Amino acid sequence: MALKEEFIRSFADFKAIEGQFDLLSSPFACDVETAAEEQQVDLIDLQADNCLKRLFENKPLVEFYASLHPERFKNLKNLTRKMFVSFASTYTCEQTFSILKINKSKNRSPLTDLNLQSVLRISTSDLTPNFNKLANNCSQLHHSH
Repeated sequence: MALKEEFIRSFADFKAIEGQFDLLSSPFACDVETAAEEQQVDLIDLQADNCLKRLFENKPLVEFYASLHPERFKNLKNLTRKMFVSFASTYTCEQTFSILKINKSKNRSPLTDLNLQSVLRISTSDLTPNFNKLANNCSQLHHSH
């Protein structure tokens, strides 16, 4: 029962913004009257443009919204930016918490805060080290005897 209540509590916020999800996922099928007042003009302009409808059908959602004119669709772009960022930040938090949990388990309790911070930075970064460049920049390599 507690799990069910926690699940309901966690998704209560999503129920409040369900209409925004509909607008985000299918702006050409969305009823303009149900949209927030500040997005209605943008939505009317969007739905009246057949070129944008074809673009929507052929591009991934993020790319479609990124391609919209920033002034002509200002309010719609602001909404979609907020929506996409909320998902990205939630994913990053969940990913970081999982990494923290794995690396700071009872088997690895001697792990210092500084080392844990380094593990988190490496684990949550999209950067890939250039190992060849790093190895070539070393003046002396350690060789086993």
